[in-house]
Amino acid sequence: MYEHHGAWYVRYRQRILQEDGSAKLNHASKHLGRSADFSNIFEVKRCRASFMQAVIAIGSVHIRESR
Repeated sequence: MYEHHGAWYVRYRQRILQEDGSAKLNHASKHLGRSADFSNIFEVKRCRASFMQAVIAIGSVHIRESR
């Protein structure tokens, strides 16, 4: 999760199965909302958790935290 240009984003990796049966990691980023829309970091984390639950329900995901 990171803040960039006044907005919050979450980065994650999703395993995509190829036609030959191998798996490829797809790097993705999701815009969570404008910084002004969140009153504190806990709201941002709740939004991230909600989004990631939906993504994980679809398939295998590897979450990458920025440092």
